[in-house]
Amino acid sequence: MADAYDAGFLDCNGNGLNDGCEIASGKESDCNANGVPDSCDLDSGPLADCDGNGLVDLCEIVADASLDKNGDLVLDVCSYAYGDFDLDGSIGGADLAYLLSIWGLKNPPIGDLTDDGSIDGSDLTLLLSRWGSSVP
Repeated sequence: MADAYDAGFLDCNGNGLNDGCEIASGKESDCNANGVPDSCDLDSGPLADCDGNGLVDLCEIVADASLDKNGDLVLDVCSYAYGDFDLDGSIGGADLAYLLSIWGLKNPPIGDLTDDGSIDGSDLTLLLSRWGSSVP
């Protein structure tokens, strides 16, 4: 009987507490209702945490739909950080036009792909290296 209990005791985060109990108590979220705390399956797809804030992106979007204006289930802030400024899902001409329109700006709200505080050649180089690719 102890083996059956041990097999049912899931502790994905290694904190000594049963995952199911953590979810039921509200200490952990389980946005996709798979019985595994979201903090243990944050990697890609619907359980991604592209902005690194420790929250499942899908949960953030469900709580506030304005965080995903184009409805692609990717936080807009992450699309912007990749270079998809027009939120069409890929890097193309409109994104290049936007980057060039803010050329030289210091600490812009979006567009600083290299996170160095300004829009310059390094951002252009990174954008062009992603040309034609889809937002991950």
